[in-house]
Amino acid sequence: MRRHLVDVPVEFVHLAPLRLTCRVRVAAAPAEVYRALAEGTAGRRGPRLRRAADGSRATRAWAVEPARRGGGPVIRGTVLAARPGEHYAYRADEVRVPGVRALVADWRLTPGPTGGTRVVRTLALDVAPVLRVLAPLARPWLGATFRRSMRELDARLEESRE
Repeated sequence: MRRHLVDVPVEFVHLAPLRLTCRVRVAAAPAEVYRALAEGTAGRRGPRLRRAADGSRATRAWAVEPARRGGGPVIRGTVLAARPGEHYAYRADEVRVPGVRALVADWRLTPGPTGGTRVVRTLALDVAPVLRVLAPLARPWLGATFRRSMRELDARLEESRE
C-alpha cells in the first residue's frame, strides 16, 4: 500500500526531527558524482530511477521501482535542489514504508583538497515515534550501505574514464 507523505521544502533537511548524516570521500570529481545522482545511476544494486517525461529541471518527478514486482519501497518524489557539482536533493512524496511522514535526501558535494569529492548525504525524516526510537539502530547499517554504494560508484566512474 502506498502512503502519501507531507509536502516539505528543501529546508526540511535542517528542521527534521530525525537526521541521519553520512560522509565519505571519493576519487571522482564533483561533476561526475552529481551526474550519477541526477541520472539515477549512483546505486548499482536494487531499484532503478525512472523520470517522468513531463518534469522540469527543478521539479522532475521520479520513481524507484523494486527489483521484485509488488515488493520494496516504491518511491515517487520531487527534485528540490539541482546545482550541478554541488547540491542535489529530493523529497519523497509517496512510499510503501509504514510510519514515514516526510523524507528529504540531501547530497552536498565539495571538491577535496587534493582532488576527488567530499560527499555528505543527509536523510531528513519525520517518522512515527516507534521508528524514531529504532532509528539509532539503523545508523550503522545506513552508514555502511552508503559507504559501499559510494565505493561502487567511484569504481564504476573510474572504469568509464579508462
